[in-house]
Amino acid sequence: MTPAVPTLRVWLVSDAPGGEGFLADLCAMLVAVAAKSQCALSFEPQGSSTCREARAELPIDSPTLVRQAGVHRAQLVPASSRTGRVETVLAAVELLAPSQPPTPGRPAGAVLKTYNYALQSVMVHATNERYPLADVLAGNAGCLQPPIGVGRRAFAASSPASDGTLIRWAYAVAFDIEDHPSWKALRSLLQDLRTNAGGENAFVLDASGNVWCSAHSADEASLLRIVGFAETILRAQKPPITRGGKLDRIVRHPFNAYARSFGGAYVVLVPFGDANNTDAVRSLVATALPLVEALTTSLPPPEGPGGASNEGVGVA
Repeated sequence: MTPAVPTLRVWLVSDAPGGEGFLADLCAMLVAVAAKSQCALSFEPQGSSTCREARAELPIDSPTLVRQAGVHRAQLVPASSRTGRVETVLAAVELLAPSQPPTPGRPAGAVLKTYNYALQSVMVHATNERYPLADVLAGNAGCLQPPIGVGRRAFAASSPASDGTLIRWAYAVAFDIEDHPSWKALRSLLQDLRTNAGGENAFVLDASGNVWCSAHSADEASLLRIVGFAETILRAQKPPITRGGKLDRIVRHPFNAYARSFGGAYVVLVPFGDANNTDAVRSLVATALPLVEALTTSLPPPEGPGGASNEGVGVA
């Protein structure tokens, strides 16, 4: 069976002069970034000249392309301008899982970069660093965003709710995260991993050992056991995954499990039954990892839709 691959969608959020030119530049930049990771992209118009899509298997160990998902802003003087007025154009990039509906309008989150065509420079807002516009558009600079999720004040909300069930997500007061398409798709993907690995569950955790999603619900004792297990693995990782470390480890005690880091801030943890099944489990995770990353990093901020923070809170 051919593995499902995500769709990379790029569209104009604002209707301003010069927008289509910036959209073309943004797509060309993404093609260049992908090419450096041996991933071929080819964008096609979708319904209008203001939206384009590409489908491709994303490189497992190169999350650079994934980190371009978000809002991009351009400040430019359109070629047709008679006054020299600077226009502001907003465009967005998102990764969609198969069957996941596209985001209407502007996606949640702060602007990733501002492309100033007059000054021929690009500001990366997460680091306050500037790069030459030509270098950024060629995919040679300004594309290695800080790992998404680093610094998130996530925690395991393990207190029972009034009906005795666990509180699923600490920001469920804003909206029901379990209804979010990315979370549903991520859970479905983890369910497939659990089934194929022959284990009891599968998890996505952050660098602090907090559970973001699981193949199925877990009781409080099981959840805290997994969190403690993950924290032990993460403490032993040198350098830490938030400082460039790559976690790729089979653990035998207290149970068989495979841990693989991604995105500089997350880990997929897959317990498995047969101790001789390590190669098959590694292969399963390697195939699923690009889509796991795309779905995890597309989960909404804690403020709910429209929130600008990158800090997330939650448990599975």
